[in-house]
Amino acid sequence: MITLQRTFLGLTVVLCFVLVEIFSISTTYAASQSIPPAGVPNFERYCKSIGDKGVTLDKNPDGSTDAYGYRCITPNGQHVPFSVTDACHKQFTKP
Repeated sequence: MITLQRTFLGLTVVLCFVLVEIFSISTTYAASQSIPPAGVPNFERYCKSIGDKGVTLDKNPDGSTDAYGYRCITPNGQHVPFSVTDACHKQFTKP
């Protein structure tokens, strides 16, 4: 009976190692099939492409800046928020 338990334990350990290897291989394969990084979005180019003068990074009320502060500068000088999704789509989607 003890020999049977040791055999079962040994097979369980081997099965665990096999499953870990299979998961590791499938994860590596999935990572190799992912889309490569596209690069950094050019918000200046995007704003100009939609008829604005350029881009600015406005400060938050506390004086800090973050990604939500990007604004297109309209021809009359207004700072208008834009869709980063639209900017990235326009820049990184093949025509």
